Amino acid sequence: MTAPGLALTESYVIMSVKHTRRADRWITFWRPDNAGYAWRMDWVGRYDADRVKEQPGYYDNSHGTYAIPAAFVEARAVECEDDSGVGFRVPNSSSMRRKMVRAAIRARVSRARAAEALDA
Repeated sequence: MTAPGLALTESYVIMSVKHTRRADRWITFWRPDNAGYAWRMDWVGRYDADRVKEQPGYYDNSHGTYAIPAAFVEARAVECEDDSGVGFRVPNSSSMRRKMVRAAIRARVSRARAAEALDA
């Protein structure tokens, strides 16, 4: 069953809290094809919902990785320049990480299940 508001055609980015330290300036995301990590949004991989849902313990396990709608993440990215050039990145802060976690697939599904249980 698909959670309300969870589009199957939506693409996701994978946030790595394991590879984002508190002192880091930017949130770390997975690159395409599970191949490394990146801060710049133009280097970040996009994963389709079917792929993420096939292996939720890998892509969205709620303790190291979170699958977050790409549009949600991209809307929070800011343009800046550093040694890697000009690009968009998501600022790293505890409040931003909380926003990302709340938007993750697992969190959205859990809220939908809780709402269903209340309606039953």
